[in-house]
Amino acid sequence: MAAGQLIELWGMVRPGTPDAFEHVQMQFAPFGETVYHDVGEPITVMHPQGYFQTSVAAERSGTWRFLWLPSGGGPEVPSGVVGVRVG
Repeated sequence: MAAGQLIELWGMVRPGTPDAFEHVQMQFAPFGETVYHDVGEPITVMHPQGYFQTSVAAERSGTWRFLWLPSGGGPEVPSGVVGVRVG
């Protein structure tokens, strides 16, 4: 894919209680690196079953994941990763 092309990322987290929304943080790591960096602000999950999606411009090759930030507290939970090759 070309640098700057939009990619659509989506996923699902465990639904929160009716009076609380869940949040996920999009993260990126270049290929060959294991440290992920936050991209943008956390995404508020508004779907009652926990589905979410977002679009982002892929500027360089690497892997993307989401970090679930549970509304009830507890440890943050990383998703699986998806690789994107740019260039």
